[in-house]
Amino acid sequence: MPAPIAIFAFNRPDHLGATLEALAANRLAGESHLSIFCDAPRGPKDTEGCQRVVEVAQNAVGFASVTVVKREANHGCAASVIRGTTEMLAQHERLIVIEDDIITSPLTIAYLNQALEEYQRVPAVFSISAWAPPQRMLRVPDRYRFNSYFIRRFHCWGWASWRDRWACNDWSVPGYAEYRNDAAMQATHAEAGSDLPGMLDTQMAGRIDSWAIRAEYTRFRVGGLTLYPRVPLVRNIG
Repeated sequence: MPAPIAIFAFNRPDHLGATLEALAANRLAGESHLSIFCDAPRGPKDTEGCQRVVEVAQNAVGFASVTVVKREANHGCAASVIRGTTEMLAQHERLIVIEDDIITSPLTIAYLNQALEEYQRVPAVFSISAWAPPQRMLRVPDRYRFNSYFIRRFHCWGWASWRDRWACNDWSVPGYAEYRNDAAMQATHAEAGSDLPGMLDTQMAGRIDSWAIRAEYTRFRVGGLTLYPRVPLVRNIG
């Protein structure tokens, strides 16, 4: 049975509509149970957009079932994803997560489900990514004959994981003081991307509200891997 899917939406009804249309075109969509988490307005200027998001969510079709979770108070991006994903994984062993600005290919759900099944019993695999970096960023050798590869970096543009991997996250970022004062540790982390230490610093300074960089820090601490497709199966329209 396909893994359940969670979509997180805020005040962009057109984005959500495009995300749902593409997701419904996946060949496993009709067998997949979808939950759409709609965050509440931050203030009056968000009210109309959030109301329309709920309407779009309530009219979603093409799935085995659709559950709309309308939040009564604004959580913000990070808290919304953390809370909703935690709630879903309390009920299910595995989960696919899509945010409201991700356009999937017709093969995305099938790919994520196949990978979830293949690597469920491999604790070193922290997550599955539906996105892949372009060739100019990471060239896959022509002689490489597989359709996926592993990188030591978490990515959130369409992803999937398991209850036990998600449970490793401590959103308070334990050990950050040691990390911040250990150049060698930061350099090791930066092997997965030179932007990572700076992004974590920005999060801890309160200048951004990111759950994803904290999940990446967890992946780094536990020494986990993320599986990437050889070619991207999603695009970001945000």
